[in-house]
Amino acid sequence: MHQVEDVLAPDRTFIRQTFSESDVHFVCPWHGYEYHLTTGECVGDRRLKLRSYKVVERAGEVFVLAD
Repeated sequence: MHQVEDVLAPDRTFIRQTFSESDVHFVCPWHGYEYHLTTGECVGDRRLKLRSYKVVERAGEVFVLAD
């Protein structure tokens, strides 16, 4: 899901919320933690990071390769 961003007036009062056009997050359905899709870093705690795996597509199927 795209990151939700607050739109503020010049005096820093809240106007509305919108979705980021560039910052996409993966959200854990069990815990609600959000991670940057490209870096794997946890949005709420940058010390936490998801492991990455190599992914390949072959004949229309996606495979995750084990280390």
